[in-house]
Amino acid sequence: HWHPLVQFKAVEQAALLALPVTPFEVATWKQAKLHRDCYVQFDKAYYSAPVRFVGQALWVRGDAQTVRIFAEYTLIATFPRATSPGQRQTNLDHLPIAKADALTLTPERCHAEAAQIGVATQQVVQQLLAERPLDRLRTARKVLRLADTYTPSRLEQACARALRFDTATYSSIKQILHKGL
Repeated sequence: HWHPLVQFKAVEQAALLALPVTPFEVATWKQAKLHRDCYVQFDKAYYSAPVRFVGQALWVRGDAQTVRIFAEYTLIATFPRATSPGQRQTNLDHLPIAKADALTLTPERCHAEAAQIGVATQQVVQQLLAERPLDRLRTARKVLRLADTYTPSRLEQACARALRFDTATYSSIKQILHKGL
């Protein structure tokens, strides 16, 4: 006579492995194009991937906790799963420098950069950021970027001149620099 339960306890039970600590999770796979803004859309949320993959179809794998992005068979990004529709999960290293710079732009950062250039530049940035109802963060950033083209000392002189003539706007400061006044 062959008894399955006796056979199991005598031979097979000792060979069984313990169950995994975490339960098996079902993952969803989807192919998604990396758009020009460096994000793929997955389950109503957005996840960044390196700019060099823009325009390519990537594989996105999502489970309950994480989202992973693959190019061919290589893992290129991992993020915690978004918790609400429209949420963006971003790795700043994935974005072009200008876009990453814009995403991390704060009034405090503008003030600090302006202070390194000089008193007049600091005053211009202060005026721009004090304007309400909307502060002029992007305009202040554009003024500070003029130092890359014309040097910080020339920007400082142009800001001082603009303040003297009460024309501390981006266009007037750029014009002063362009004309070498």
